[in-house]
Amino acid sequence: MRGGDNRHVAWTRDAIAARVDALRAEHDGAALVQAVARFAEQLDDDERRVLGDILLRRAGEEPPSLAEVRRPSWFDRQLRRRGYR
Repeated sequence: MRGGDNRHVAWTRDAIAARVDALRAEHDGAALVQAVARFAEQLDDDERRVLGDILLRRAGEEPPSLAEVRRPSWFDRQLRRRGYR
């Protein structure tokens, strides 16, 4: 680009999803959130809505952490406390 030429590059849904995948491979936790926020600044309003949709859908796909899987339920703790398990 030459000076003053601020043309917007249009992002497709697939391109945004691929960028999210690349950011997830490079970053973790708070660094990932910051990287996604920086990426979102490059997008127009419609593209940000697509990004939000992608992130929300992927949030539901996250497997539970090992700590969540191993944590006994309230019911199991009560049974164990009373000597049934």
